[in-house]
Amino acid sequence: MRLFLLLGFALAIKVEAQAPAKPVTPAKPAPTSAPKPTAAKPKPSIGEAREWMDTAEKKLLDVGVESGRADWIAATYIIEDSEILSAQAN
Repeated sequence: MRLFLLLGFALAIKVEAQAPAKPVTPAKPAPTSAPKPTAAKPKPSIGEAREWMDTAEKKLLDVGVESGRADWIAATYIIEDSEILSAQAN
């Protein structure tokens, strides 16, 4: 068994040594371009920040309620369909 293994390795090394070497192409340098200056965005006002927070909190509440309902159904009715609904909600 060892003999076949050693012969296999020797053959693989010989075949690899006889294979033509692939030419190595040098890597192309990355283009060096300066980043374009962008106009500074004005800071949001307090009213805009509150509006954004209210919208985000409403979405989070809706998602949380839907996820909780799906998890409750999956825990109460242990069937494949309820597990799928729970996974999709989370």
